Amino acid sequence: MADLDRGIDPVAFENFLPASGISSTPGSEGAVGNLVRDSVLRGAIGPKTDIEELRSKKVRTVILVTDLVESGSQVEDFAASLLRNTTLRSWKSGRWIQTWVVAYAVSQAAQEKLESSPFIDKLFFVASAPAIESLPWPRSSITQAQLLCMEHARRKVGAMGYKGHGGLFAFQERPPNTSPAVFRQTGKDWSPLFEGRRTPDDLQQELRNVSKPETNHALTLTAVYQRRLSANIERQFRADNQVLLTALALLLRDPTAPGKIASALSLSQTAAEAVIAFLHRMGWVTDDGFVTEAGRAELRAGKRAIRRVGRKNYPEPDAPYYPSSLR
Repeated sequence: MADLDRGIDPVAFENFLPASGISSTPGSEGAVGNLVRDSVLRGAIGPKTDIEELRSKKVRTVILVTDLVESGSQVEDFAASLLRNTTLRSWKSGRWIQTWVVAYAVSQAAQEKLESSPFIDKLFFVASAPAIESLPWPRSSITQAQLLCMEHARRKVGAMGYKGHGGLFAFQERPPNTSPAVFRQTGKDWSPLFEGRRTPDDLQQELRNVSKPETNHALTLTAVYQRRLSANIERQFRADNQVLLTALALLLRDPTAPGKIASALSLSQTAAEAVIAFLHRMGWVTDDGFVTEAGRAELRAGKRAIRRVGRKNYPEPDAPYYPSSLR
């Protein structure tokens, strides 16, 4: 698609081939290319196919595979190029074919964009790719973090990363260009975390031994001004209760926050959807994401300190007791 003249809309199988962008280089893009090739070896139809093969084999799903989606524009443009093909568009209108997107990590902004796109039927991903803007922090803290990145950037243009995304997700090999410049820039009196947009070997080795950190529910609740709940959240006996109460608090603060739950609670897409589904099933949130009175009651109950009833130690009598009658 990048080789087309500007002003010409790309049309799959006509003025560009979908397989032209598959990378064989090392890194996450190369890993995606290897994944696609392995899938072809197991019987899936590869990207080097043509319309006639899609028709003869009655393909019902076209899957776009990528490593990281942060703005969502590139993936949506690619999906749109498929449906500019008159044959594929006809199949789509007749509900004979669907377009799915499969990624390892997706940002909240990209999730919202792709899930509402007319060109994409389903989105699947493993992890949320956080950005400064989508952190479950008070607006003042987000603004301070953005100002910090701007203040210490050597060049103000691109200080927050490509298109000002401010991404906080990086693969083992290198960070994307959507991360703030302070993590990547070089120069006098500055030691970047990722020098030359590469992850240093010693840091890679260190990260291999780092386990996934547990979600700090108390910190997240404090960020959304639920201080009483924050003080008592660790007293919940079950970890699932902590997740549910924190999710309720996030939705109470912002009913449009379902996309933030995965990143705020370090959950996979499947786990986050299961949490939302449970809240709906219990009647604690509406379909629009608003917390119901029943949900507010759960939050109020969570703020109360849990009563613990202990055994009362009675003094042992000096003399043995003998009953004088049967009852």
